[in-house]
Amino acid sequence: MKNNLNYILRRMDKKIRWLFVFSLVAFTCSMGILYQQKRSQEATRLGIYNTYSSIKKLGDISFIVLETEAASRGYLLTKDPEWINILRQLHSQLLDSVKEIKALSNESDLEKQYAASLETLVQRKMQLQDSVINSPVVTPTMLQKRRSNGETVQITASIKELLATMKAYEERLLTVRIAKNEKDYNTGVMLALMGGIFAFILVIVILVQLNADITLRRRAEENLIRSESKYRNLIENAGVVMYTADISGNISFANSHVLHLTGYTAEELIGKHFSVLIDPAWTERVVMFYANQFMKKIPATTMHFLTRSRNGEAIWVEQFAQMLFEKDRILGFQCMVRDITEKKMIEEELGKSELKRKENEFRLSSIIENTTALIFIKDLQGRYIMVNKRFKKVFGLTDEMVINKTDYDFNSAERADHYKRLDEEVIKTLTAIESEELIETTEGKMHLLLVKFPLLDDKQQAFGISGIATDITERTESRLQLESALKKAEEAKELQEQFLANMSHEIRTPMNGIHGMTTLLLETPLNNEQKEFASMIKRSLNNLTAIVNDILDISNIKAGKLTLEKIPFQVHDQLEVIRNQFAHEVARKKLSFDLRIDRDVPASIVGDPYRLKQALVSLVGNAVKFTHKGRVNVHVSIKEKTAKTVSLTFRVQDTGIGIPEDKLQTIFKSFAQATMDISRGYGGAGLGLAISKGLVEILGGDISAQSEVGTGSEFSFTIPYELPQSVGNEDEVVVVNGRLYGKRFLVVEDNEVNQKLIGSVLKKVGGINDIASHGKEAIEYFEQGREYDLVIMDLQMPVMDGYETATYIRQQLKLDIPIIALTATALKGDQEKCRQVGMNDFMLKPFDFNDLYRRLVNLLFQEDNVGIVAAEPVTEGKKLYDLSLLEELDDKESLLDVISLFLENTPGEVLALPALAKDKNWTDLFKQAHKIKGAVAILQANPIAQLLGSIELNAKEGTHLDQLEEQVSALLPMFEEMRASLQKEQEVLTKELAASK
Repeated sequence: MKNNLNYILRRMDKKIRWLFVFSLVAFTCSMGILYQQKRSQEATRLGIYNTYSSIKKLGDISFIVLETEAASRGYLLTKDPEWINILRQLHSQLLDSVKEIKALSNESDLEKQYAASLETLVQRKMQLQDSVINSPVVTPTMLQKRRSNGETVQITASIKELLATMKAYEERLLTVRIAKNEKDYNTGVMLALMGGIFAFILVIVILVQLNADITLRRRAEENLIRSESKYRNLIENAGVVMYTADISGNISFANSHVLHLTGYTAEELIGKHFSVLIDPAWTERVVMFYANQFMKKIPATTMHFLTRSRNGEAIWVEQFAQMLFEKDRILGFQCMVRDITEKKMIEEELGKSELKRKENEFRLSSIIENTTALIFIKDLQGRYIMVNKRFKKVFGLTDEMVINKTDYDFNSAERADHYKRLDEEVIKTLTAIESEELIETTEGKMHLLLVKFPLLDDKQQAFGISGIATDITERTESRLQLESALKKAEEAKELQEQFLANMSHEIRTPMNGIHGMTTLLLETPLNNEQKEFASMIKRSLNNLTAIVNDILDISNIKAGKLTLEKIPFQVHDQLEVIRNQFAHEVARKKLSFDLRIDRDVPASIVGDPYRLKQALVSLVGNAVKFTHKGRVNVHVSIKEKTAKTVSLTFRVQDTGIGIPEDKLQTIFKSFAQATMDISRGYGGAGLGLAISKGLVEILGGDISAQSEVGTGSEFSFTIPYELPQSVGNEDEVVVVNGRLYGKRFLVVEDNEVNQKLIGSVLKKVGGINDIASHGKEAIEYFEQGREYDLVIMDLQMPVMDGYETATYIRQQLKLDIPIIALTATALKGDQEKCRQVGMNDFMLKPFDFNDLYRRLVNLLFQEDNVGIVAAEPVTEGKKLYDLSLLEELDDKESLLDVISLFLENTPGEVLALPALAKDKNWTDLFKQAHKIKGAVAILQANPIAQLLGSIELNAKEGTHLDQLEEQVSALLPMFEEMRASLQKEQEVLTKELAASK
């Protein structure tokens, strides 16, 4: 380059050499000046860049300080260790930012002083936050102490104040440097212009120098363009929206970031008022804020407010507004805007979360403290960490006495061990458990329902145990009282049944005598007056008998002890009995009485005729009683019918006084009548409809009523019946003429009236009878050798009752004579007991004479089995067993195996019975008899099985123990006879099988 320059100089005209030299000197001076100007501009631009960087970094530091505050609060609120990691990252960022500030603040002592102070305050802030999060236990007292001494607030305030001061200083410095940059730029332009003029003058003299000047000027322009480009790039890449507004608020400049924030381009916003970007609700506040800044000439301000983008999206922003001054005159505002929507939302969410947490804590605390249940929480070591007010009140404890204490500190060792076992079970199973606890409290004994359950973390690991104890003292006492009352009620019920049984016997016995004597009296020659009196006695007795029967029936219905028969009978016969029963009353009232049976109703059905008649008698009786004129109709029809069953509907209609509609739901209740006038005017105990309803329901049907006052009533019920397999056309009639003549009867009865009555009834048909006043006397008659065809025996007698007498006759005397139980007791249990001791039939006092005759004929001639099935008697020459069941197998080898196995094992078991009975080993005797009974039952040895059953029952229940040895002795010859017969069966089968092979 130097050689080229020398070459140029040699070629120059000497005349202009001095000008060239001058020009060269001038050019050199000019270049020197331009170089210095360039360095000054670059230094100014660097200063502007550093100032912008410092302002941005100060904003970052302010934001990070706020973030550390939020992280600290997050940790204190949630105890989540993730907040510690976040805080440490923020501390690291904060230190880096402070270092950068220090590096940028090296141009003046004041900047260095500010940076050093900021570093000191930041380190103190970090140390304070580290001390809080690193403390093993952060208690509300510690936090209160830190807040009270003001250290935390003072440091935070100092940092914010220092940052604001530094920011203001930097912003002023930025303004100065921008002004200086503009001044340097103008100076450079002037120098370039002068150089151009100088070059233009010199161009005439020397084109080379002019060309060099032009080149230098172009280069200066290019540098200026590059400088402006850098400045604009700096503004565009600042990361925030920057815009300039005049003193009226109209936007004169905006960088491209405004598009991302607002949706408007910079060109669209030029000339518009800045308020177009503000949310309408905030416009007035923001305008007033900056008007105040303008009036008071506040250099710089920062404000948070809500803006609206072009599409209406709400955006929270932080705006830094620096006033632009020219001397003392305000030119406008230079603003930097940053989007803080996310930060604002976080702050709002944290605020809402904190408020909600406090509300939930308050609600939970209020519930726990005001509930009547005892609530507590323990840690895994059994120490109480929380108890509610009710817990402390019940046990008379305070927080100091229970918190961080265990059950051993205020309970007995035994109870504390019990609670510890429950805690261990909860921790082991991780499930809730319940237990009832009886405890001593300051309020007395208390029954508690305790529920303990584990407290689990997010990993389903137990970190504590909670318990809720509910006071169930009243419920427990009520349950105990209820159990006691139930027991008393059951005892009262048993006493009532016993009372009814005794009253039945005591009332029915004299009634039976009166009834019988009255009947016999009416059959003797009487004058009209005597016959009328006797008839009145009989009618009154019938009414009394009906009331007694109603009371016993309703009692038996409620107790479920009513006995039902299942025999063939004809519906027509029952209706005719009812017609005859009410014929006199119907004729007296001059009523129309119509009994109608549909043609398709079967002539004969299977069921209980007595209970059907009883239900109809009650309904017809009421209809006749409450009807003074008109008619009473009974209609029978079919509701449903199959091949084996039929459901019959019975309707009883009348034209009587009727029943009020509101009473139709109560008339079926016991002792209930429609009105008090009914009871006074018509009498009755109010049991008829209740008994009818109970009987119909027991028979499997349902009953209903329809009525209209003054018009009449209709009662209807439906009962299902079975159809007999074969129905004969001959009516079932008990023929007694001559069949009982000459038969010998033993009447065992302690009441003289009944003795006379039964004797007369039997003599009327030609029977011969002996009378015994109690069971022992009857047994003496048998032991004297007297023979009888049938025994009629009362159950409740002195010396020896009917049960003991029947047992003796069957088991000791070995007699199979038919026995009829004749008693006033109507309970089902008595009938079951009669069956067990071997009685054949059962009749109630007072009894119908024809019914007695029918039963006698049935038992004596075995024409029909009614009542109680008799035990199979032991008769001479009859096998004690039956192999028909085994023979149905059609396998003689199997039959032989069964017989051989029986003969091999059972005889030894039977021979062990006498020794057990003699040693009074009732338990083993019961077990042995039960075992043998199962074996003989297979061979259908019913007599032996029944005797074994009696031995088994007596040995088990401890009854008739003095008779067990005799029963065992009676069993041995019977079994020996059976064993001998089976041995013969065994020999025959063995020979038959050998021959067949």
